[in-house]
Amino acid sequence: MIKNNKQLTKAKDSYKNYDKFIEQELEDLKKSGAHSVEIELRYNILNAQKEKLRLEIQEYENLLICDEISIQDIYDLPNSIIKARLRTGFSQKDLAQKIDVAEQQIQRYEAQGYNKANLERVVQIIDALEMEVSMSFKPRIKTKIISLEDLGVNMEHLKERKDASIQTKSLMLIGN
Repeated sequence: MIKNNKQLTKAKDSYKNYDKFIEQELEDLKKSGAHSVEIELRYNILNAQKEKLRLEIQEYENLLICDEISIQDIYDLPNSIIKARLRTGFSQKDLAQKIDVAEQQIQRYEAQGYNKANLERVVQIIDALEMEVSMSFKPRIKTKIISLEDLGVNMEHLKERKDASIQTKSLMLIGN
């Protein structure tokens, strides 16, 4: 994830030169006598890395114009805080000054995925970013295993039928 303008500039430069890099890598492999399968595999890997870089650049640029940062899972929260900082246009230094900590502290929080930040600090950061948070808690879907016999199915009768195609003795039902 790109976390600041310096990283964005570096990523854009890398992306711009990626085709030359790929071409040189493949040429070096050919010169070393690499098998065509190895060359193709390396080409696919390098193209996948280039695409990942393009998507990271696009994500960063989209953050600057988005209206909302969605959190699908509580584990998305650390990256969402970083995205919120980027969205507000704050540098790590700006945020640090706003909550009266050293810039290095914000750098550590972000590098560690906010693992060392307590809830009070996280709330303070979200407030400093002037972000509104909306969350909901709902029960997870429960999975219950019920055997066919529990449902009243005569297993002996099924075994006797030649055209029966039931392979297992249990079903998974979703619900309470």
